[in-house]
Amino acid sequence: MMPLYSEIYVDSVVERFVKKLWCLDNSANSNISKDMMLLPNGCFNFGIVQGEGLEVCFNAGKYSLEKGHYLCSQVTEKALVKIKPFTKIIFIQLHAWTLSYISDVDFSNHINKVFRSDQISFSSHFDLKFNTTDLNEIVNEVNNIFKDLNIKYPEKGIVEEISTSLKTNKIPVTNIINKVSSKSTRATQIKFKRSTGMTIKEYSSIMNFRDSVDGIKEAKDTNKLTCLALDYGYYDQSHYTHMFKKIVGITPKEFDPKSFILSKN
Repeated sequence: MMPLYSEIYVDSVVERFVKKLWCLDNSANSNISKDMMLLPNGCFNFGIVQGEGLEVCFNAGKYSLEKGHYLCSQVTEKALVKIKPFTKIIFIQLHAWTLSYISDVDFSNHINKVFRSDQISFSSHFDLKFNTTDLNEIVNEVNNIFKDLNIKYPEKGIVEEISTSLKTNKIPVTNIINKVSSKSTRATQIKFKRSTGMTIKEYSSIMNFRDSVDGIKEAKDTNKLTCLALDYGYYDQSHYTHMFKKIVGITPKEFDPKSFILSKN
């Protein structure tokens, strides 16, 4: 039985740092969930695990998550999720740039991995350890925490500026870097990768891919797939199919949304 998936959204000012909260609820089931896939989204997820736990599998290895708090860096490849009986997981989905404001950790080698939250050093004023398991209470705490962060950092930092510019400006990456940063291109690229774990090119590619996924349901024939590929900047349908299969493991025509945990919004 598929675990119950739900989403809840934060206050508008907090959306600068938090994309949403989402929940996988298998707490009423005495059986382990069937395998479900998560697509990469360029985000970090702070997970609160309650109950017997879950397994998360990346290409490089498998993680067994017991009750506790975790930082999940599923950002550039798909992940297989299997939820144990009587288990509920609440995720706080952080934008790629959010950690640049709350941690000095070099995330270059922290991609597609799972860490207990106490293994990651956060700023002294920042605490994501929740004593409650009530979703509404967690949302309220998240709103309060990130409203304070917004006050502390009213202006966009370089990593956030580049990330948001990539989504709104169809101009070369070098031009974006020159526009938002006084540092050299190389220094800016190093800072971006330290903060997000990705190169600027990798981040742009993943975000573009995720934007294209929503159009797959409507693309039932070759002509529509070709149009979709061109709309999202791929050279042609073959280029798009190659990229899709590299990330998901199947072609766009084989894609079945029911086998994946996908955002409702």
